[in-house]
Amino acid sequence: MYRLLLILVIVGQLLWLAATIPSLNILADSYRRNERDTALVAWATNKTAATKAAFDNEVGLLETHRNFVDCMTICVFLVVDVFGFYLFWNYGKSKPMA
Repeated sequence: MYRLLLILVIVGQLLWLAATIPSLNILADSYRRNERDTALVAWATNKTAATKAAFDNEVGLLETHRNFVDCMTICVFLVVDVFGFYLFWNYGKSKPMA
């Protein structure tokens, strides 16, 4: 039972990772989207160093957020995997000793 559960968890994690590979389109991410759109419009209509810096700052905040989410995702996956391996190792079916 635990073997099947462990396999399903690992396959589910791989499918989730494959479905959430980050795209290169920074405008599609929902984190601080309104602020990033405002900064982009301001930079597109008034090309100054200040508007460019504001947009670059928003992109930097997005990158920091993505890195944090990626790190937390990997940490959660590791905890789930270690727990699954612990259950498998200690409570999985084993052949009785003769």
